[in-house]
Amino acid sequence: MIAIKDILFIINPHSGKQNPDKIIKALLNYDPQIQYFISNSKDEFDDFMSNAIQDYKVLVICGGDGTLNNVLKYTIDNDNIILAILPSGSGDGFAKEIGFKKDLNILMSQIELGQTQLIDLVSVNKVFSCNMIGLGIDSKVADDFKNLKRRGLLSYIVLTIKAYFNYTPIMAEIKFDDSKISGFYQMINVANTRQFGNNVYIAPQAIFDDGILEVVLVKPLPFYYIPVFIYRILTCTLKASKYIEFVKTSRLTITSDSKTYHVDGEPLPMPDSLNISINRKFKIISTQKFK
Repeated sequence: MIAIKDILFIINPHSGKQNPDKIIKALLNYDPQIQYFISNSKDEFDDFMSNAIQDYKVLVICGGDGTLNNVLKYTIDNDNIILAILPSGSGDGFAKEIGFKKDLNILMSQIELGQTQLIDLVSVNKVFSCNMIGLGIDSKVADDFKNLKRRGLLSYIVLTIKAYFNYTPIMAEIKFDDSKISGFYQMINVANTRQFGNNVYIAPQAIFDDGILEVVLVKPLPFYYIPVFIYRILTCTLKASKYIEFVKTSRLTITSDSKTYHVDGEPLPMPDSLNISINRKFKIISTQKFK
């Protein structure tokens, strides 16, 4: 059993559309002894995560995939820390896949029960990922989305449509196991879970704890195929075709002329190559009894 004093809520006030004051009020209404930390700056966040988290057993991320990603690097070497999520990001892809709800009472019941599950942790060069790595249109949209004041699914759709008409397909080479493929692609996604977020499923067969990555290669799509593609990613029915190729592997290398890539929605400048693998797991509160 996990006690209230063992739990810390980490609130990202810049994640999604959330109101930090509303979250704090809900926490204190649940129990005035609940402890929380609001991350107002990167330096403040880094200092706190480096020095204060050892006092807790469970860290609850109040944010989205990007916020969880930022917490991961401080906790992966501490087997005593368990993560949980109160989803409040723009897409919450990882939280949706694991089964976390926006209901604080359900979350606290899950935490207090204390059951855990192990999740594959993806490494890309010296960065960690829990959900999705992407390049091409995907990373362009992530880069544009980061600078928007107005977040949400509609904004993401608008940016994606604009990118489709203005983005030049990238050249990429993918090496995995003893194979190599190359070509021009509109986007490449390396998926640990099935979705980007907002129930948009790019990798229907991805499983977050099987030690395998689902690589989705999307070739340039003709205009008439776009409605089919959109329908399939919204209904979790995307399948292989002359435009879509799937690869399953636990380790791969990507070289590309893409200018950016993203890790869990956070855009980064593209290096000479991406070396991606699953080589460890991290611990998270189990949601199985509450689905």
